[in-house]
Amino acid sequence: MELPRFRSQPLRNLLFHLVVAAGEVHGPAFELAKLVDFAERGRAPDGRSFERLSPEDEATYSYLLLGYGLLEEIYSLYKKKWMDEETWQQWSAFLERIAAHPLFKRVHSRSTGTFDKGFQDLVSKLVQESERDSP
Repeated sequence: MELPRFRSQPLRNLLFHLVVAAGEVHGPAFELAKLVDFAERGRAPDGRSFERLSPEDEATYSYLLLGYGLLEEIYSLYKKKWMDEETWQQWSAFLERIAAHPLFKRVHSRSTGTFDKGFQDLVSKLVQESERDSP
């Protein structure tokens, strides 16, 4: 999956650091995975308890949580009109595809209320559409 291009140097720098960190064995997601309590008593939107994640899925969850925050920042830049429509459409298409990932859905449901409401409403809509479109 190809990431959208950036026209903004600060955004390019941010993505570069995120990608470099993703390649590190003890990068931010590794540290974040140690801090996030994956056995907490949270529930999925359908009311079921979340299953405990494997160490690999914990790391994936952590990267998705970092990415969720990055996508929220990108959305914020678009809403402030600091990003052109064409660039936003590329990011929006990426967000639409990733919204179908089960761990991304889990990140979204567990972070409700901690990110920008407009962004979370958009992600909720995309998650619902992905569930409607899945077999």
